[in-house]
Amino acid sequence: MRRLWLGVAVLLLASAAAAQERGKDPDAFVPTEFKAFGAWELYCGHFGDPRREICDLRRTDILSPRPKFRAMVISWTLGPPGPRLDVGAERTMTWLGGGIKIDGARAVAFDRCVLGRCIVSGDEAAALLARVADAKSISVSLTDGTTPIEVDWEIADMRAGLAALAARRGPARP
Repeated sequence: MRRLWLGVAVLLLASAAAAQERGKDPDAFVPTEFKAFGAWELYCGHFGDPRREICDLRRTDILSPRPKFRAMVISWTLGPPGPRLDVGAERTMTWLGGGIKIDGARAVAFDRCVLGRCIVSGDEAAALLARVADAKSISVSLTDGTTPIEVDWEIADMRAGLAALAARRGPARP
């Protein structure tokens, strides 16, 4: 239970930071939907105008507990410029095996990441989504110092969450 609350706290902080990055006041955010798909969570809301709803599918992985807390936050969004995957990890962490692995083979290289933040967008994100549709597994490998960590992203839960995200981005939404 403590890990769940810690994960929620990290997620809320990441949401506030992302909103501030975009020049939005996080206190003005109006949530419209929350739905869980295993460790994946769909968040939707707006900043005062329901026609400009924002939705994303997120997951927070706690990679090491106290006293040296480490986490990774994963966020999928679908928008007018196309799909986007944003993976943020602690600055002290390094990616192993290049980034995301689908069915054990490297699918996305994270060698261009800046300070632990990796963004996959446009055609590359669309190709990744297409591969996820037929995949048996998806994971990411990283290390904190000398400790290797492999995180399985539960493909069935991820697919269900992505389907719900796509449904929220139907033709009626801008």
